[in-house]
Amino acid sequence: MDFLRKLVSQTIFFRSFKILDQHSRKKILVISALQIIVSIFDLFAVVTVGIIGTLSIFGIQSAEPSSKVQRLLRTLGIQDFNLQTQVALLGCFALLLFVIRTFVSIYFARRILYFLSNKAAELSIRMYDTTLSRSLLFIQRRSSQEYVYLFTIGANSLMIGVIGNFINLVSDVALLVILGSGLFAISPIIAIEVIFLFTSIAFVMYHILYKKSQKLSVANYSFSIRQDEQIIESINSFREIYVHDRIDYFVNQIKLSRTNLAQIHAEQNFLPNLSKYAIELTLIVGAFITTFIQFQISTAASAIGALAVFLAAGTRIAPAILRIQQGVLQVKTSSGSAEPTLQLIKELENLNFAQENKYAPIDFIYSDFNPEIKIQSVTFKYPSNNEHTLDDVTLTINQGDFAALVGPSGAGKTTLIDILLGVINPLSGNISISGLPASVAIKKWPGAISYVPQDILIIKGSIKDNIALGYSSEAINYDQISKSLDQVGLLDFVNDLSDGIDSQVGERGVKLSGGQRQRLGIARALYTNPKLLILDEATSSLDAISEQKITNSLQEIRQHTTVITIAHRLSTVKNADLVCYLEEGKLLAIGKYDNVRIQVPSFDLQSKLMGI
Repeated sequence: MDFLRKLVSQTIFFRSFKILDQHSRKKILVISALQIIVSIFDLFAVVTVGIIGTLSIFGIQSAEPSSKVQRLLRTLGIQDFNLQTQVALLGCFALLLFVIRTFVSIYFARRILYFLSNKAAELSIRMYDTTLSRSLLFIQRRSSQEYVYLFTIGANSLMIGVIGNFINLVSDVALLVILGSGLFAISPIIAIEVIFLFTSIAFVMYHILYKKSQKLSVANYSFSIRQDEQIIESINSFREIYVHDRIDYFVNQIKLSRTNLAQIHAEQNFLPNLSKYAIELTLIVGAFITTFIQFQISTAASAIGALAVFLAAGTRIAPAILRIQQGVLQVKTSSGSAEPTLQLIKELENLNFAQENKYAPIDFIYSDFNPEIKIQSVTFKYPSNNEHTLDDVTLTINQGDFAALVGPSGAGKTTLIDILLGVINPLSGNISISGLPASVAIKKWPGAISYVPQDILIIKGSIKDNIALGYSSEAINYDQISKSLDQVGLLDFVNDLSDGIDSQVGERGVKLSGGQRQRLGIARALYTNPKLLILDEATSSLDAISEQKITNSLQEIRQHTTVITIAHRLSTVKNADLVCYLEEGKLLAIGKYDNVRIQVPSFDLQSKLMGI
């Protein structure tokens, strides 16, 4: 029993079902139970159709119905009516049962589909929220296109493709069991024939289509991800591939992916048709077999009645078998998309419940925030590297300091900033901002800490949307937008635009120059009036005049803002209060610019080469 319970718990359905909360599980179980109960209506309707067929033959022969039929007529209270009335009443009763069963099934199917669709949307948000609460190293395990797939198609496949189809499978299997049991009580021969014919064809079709469906699902996932990646990569690197005349190469690569996907989709859509035609053929063959057998072993009236029962049952069993066949395939198809999503959920461990209106208003003052940074014996190593990226780094940056991190590429500067921001955790050592860990400080004083990456993200929207990124339109402070634009030298440019701050910048800021995009990113960081500003090569795309403008602005805010910058242009850090030289993960020198030149010969040589 333990083995069986463990085996069941590892199925894709139960792994998906466990993701739902207890209330949702109960709701699904109740609806499934009601669908099973309603299946009894089909049994009564099928029996009624059989009675109609038997009565019709007895009427044609002007004979008395059999004792079994007479008992059923007495039970229904219509034994005294004439044949036409009995058939009409029984026909209406059977039709009513079929209609009620159909409409109740439609109602439950619609309710469960809407319910699971909402649950898929909720799951997407919870995965997205929880993923963004993990470290940068965790997020970097997958590509952006993988996350898009997992948060959208993967979540839908898990909730609707797996759970939804499994619920329908339970309902249809219950229908088959109930009809089969009823048929066995009425006519064991018909029951055995129906069960044997339809079970055999379902078993054969399942084994033919099972592996094919699963293989297509996995291939669909892989090719979909790769296709999206290729399209985005080619668009983002258009200049390079155009100059190198490699457009044809990318077109051919995408063509190959699209062709493979087209073939996969065609096969996935065709597979259900095989079952459809097989079931239809089985129903026809079964009717002929039933007619032949019944006319050999019973009277004409009994044979026609049996045939009517078979056809009535077949009209319910055949679609149910077909739905089961297609449902199993859809579950298997969805499993390929759902499995990576389940793997992500497993890695996330506990999903966050997204909260409404949890955004605190911008303070702009942060009176109790002290932008003092203490880095104590920090060590870090990436999982893929054997060497330490940071090795026992200790550093204190006081309030109002202008600190510059310098050193060769790969020295650990950006890694130190990532640890300082709390997006990755050190192997050992501690970092505090205003006496608290970075993650705590960010939550306590939202907006007090700002960061400008080397690669500025510009969204498709207005200048206003890009500066106040992440804030609702009602919370935007227009004075702060103007102030931040002025600090980076963009205010006159924006005022000259026809729509001002509402001017659209295009996808990835294509309507702006590289320098304007970089300045817009710095303006975004300055918008919240931060007390701690961290810049990672934030002026690399600027001309000398624009760089000087921003440098002057940074000098002006030094009275109340601590500034940390990574820079390879040494002219921007010459007047820094604190120059920190890193090399191979070690902090080799700390001090004023000239002092560090004396301590580090390679830094002195670099300064001389730059004419400083």
